[in-house]
Amino acid sequence: MKLVTKCFFLALCIALPVWGQTVATNNFQYAGCYEVRTLNTTPSGDSTKLIPSQFELTTNRSHFNNRSFVLKPLGESVDTHGLQLFSWTPKKNRLHLEFSNGKSGYYGNLKPTGTDEFIGNLKYFCDWLGHCGRHDVAITVHKTDCLQ
Repeated sequence: MKLVTKCFFLALCIALPVWGQTVATNNFQYAGCYEVRTLNTTPSGDSTKLIPSQFELTTNRSHFNNRSFVLKPLGESVDTHGLQLFSWTPKKNRLHLEFSNGKSGYYGNLKPTGTDEFIGNLKYFCDWLGHCGRHDVAITVHKTDCLQ
């Protein structure tokens, strides 16, 4: 019995680091810099000041969710009213983005189109129950080179 337990423990010790490496590699396949190519809102004219025109999907873990990573805006500043809770989460065959200032924001999934481009929809959310309204954003982003 002791031999079986030792073999099981040894197999577990060998398998866990290998599994962790595989998961980490998959998590970073979407990491890099992106620029927003299209941003169409419904209803039209709705403000999307929280969504930067360029951003970086970093490999730094988010402090708020251990499955998410930090999304860093690039270039111009975005209207976050001092608090910026931007994150991204890799999913199977899609990318989940969230742009939030703690009280409101946009979240949604984007699917790859095959040429370093992702397309999807973002939904608006806020913490003012019943006063958010319905705002949808159709977005297309394209992977670009990160300039230091």
